[in-house]
Amino acid sequence: MTDFTSKNKAALEGTLHVVKLEGAADCDGFEKIETRVKDSPTAAVHHESRSVLLHSKYDPIKEAERWAESSKAGKNKAVFVFGLGLGYHIEALLRIRADVEKIYVVEVNPGVIKAAFSVRDLEGLLSDERVKILAGQYPQIHDDVGAAIQEAVEVAGGNPEILIHIPSYELMPKDSGELQGMVEYIRLATSGKEVFKKEKEENTAANLESFASARGVKELFGAYAGKPMIVAASGPSLTASLAVIAASGVHLDITVVDSALAPFRRAGVRPKFVVSGDPQNRAGALFKGIEIEDEQLIFFPSSSPEVVRLFAPEARWAACSDVVKEEVKFDEEYDKGLLYFSGTVLLGAVDFAVKSGASPIVLIGCDFAFTEGATHAEGSLVQGYNRRYGALREVEGLDGKPVKTSDVFYLYMRDLEHYYMARREKITLFNATESGAAVYHVPRIKLARFLEEYSRINNEG
Repeated sequence: MTDFTSKNKAALEGTLHVVKLEGAADCDGFEKIETRVKDSPTAAVHHESRSVLLHSKYDPIKEAERWAESSKAGKNKAVFVFGLGLGYHIEALLRIRADVEKIYVVEVNPGVIKAAFSVRDLEGLLSDERVKILAGQYPQIHDDVGAAIQEAVEVAGGNPEILIHIPSYELMPKDSGELQGMVEYIRLATSGKEVFKKEKEENTAANLESFASARGVKELFGAYAGKPMIVAASGPSLTASLAVIAASGVHLDITVVDSALAPFRRAGVRPKFVVSGDPQNRAGALFKGIEIEDEQLIFFPSSSPEVVRLFAPEARWAACSDVVKEEVKFDEEYDKGLLYFSGTVLLGAVDFAVKSGASPIVLIGCDFAFTEGATHAEGSLVQGYNRRYGALREVEGLDGKPVKTSDVFYLYMRDLEHYYMARREKITLFNATESGAAVYHVPRIKLARFLEEYSRINNEG
């Protein structure tokens, strides 16, 4: 059979692709399989005592086009595709998705890489400037994937779209477990089309009566016009911020993400609103041992029913995500109000503060980084690094020194930056987070100074 490896290697010269074939010779091998379509073979890659067919053995081109067609609703300028396969699906994506400016393809199985370069002539794909391939054993391309994520965020103006070539994904080696976990987490963060789909459907059904009877968050839009509001995430520095608030004696409206409620209670500070959007049942663990009193819940159709039940009916506010098309349709029927909830519930909390008319809005606990091994504030009922956060990396800290973060937290941070930049002419937002990653563009303010100023104005008023 014709082997295109040498030709494809030559086509790599002068391109920005990162293809490291070291280790490909030691893979379990593959079998080329002719299909019903002339000159369009597929291949079965052998991996850990099993074989996985990369593409249809009947018509891989049509199969690839169906895969690409299913992504058309994404409308994102940057797409991350996990799985190179033999390249059919990437070529189909290029033909069908004219809206995409850049496609990043990640492949970590040496057998798939070897099969792709051997079985097909990829010169056209490799020469297309819209495509960047990152291929090699994960430890070899770890840093390149991290850099590509940063680049994709800039191209997309937020989170890139995530697409998965299932056969390639099933062939991920054990040494790429970190990447595998990150893929699942980013998929949840960006679209949630597949991840927790069952849980979301079940939650929506279970929450239906509670959602329908709850007041809509839109009733609160404009209700806090001109009033300051603190929005709190649960990063490690929240502990220090809560000490400042408690010592100040200042009382003002506070909106927190669900994982921040326990640290607030521990510090003796009471928030007014709690925003929860996690569809997993384990979200209820964030409230373990906490007796809900005056706090009010802002929840979504697919939020954990266990969490919703913790709050009295009169303390519930229903909302829908304006970036999830199913929820936009849901809101057309129930008219509860839309919030920008994409990936991190922090954005839902910030958007609520913005739409409530609050001004200024001050962020605390938005570390987007790990401090001395801590992932959350003291007292938070979620703690510890999870591989789903992605690979650890260093970014600039608020003090100008490097701090540890993760690929997923990095995406969330950039999403917040882009959210602010798109609205900066209309909102007054400050970042008073004590430590952590440097959130660009959002103006900084010392929490103590803000509280002093607020107290002075309040007393004068």
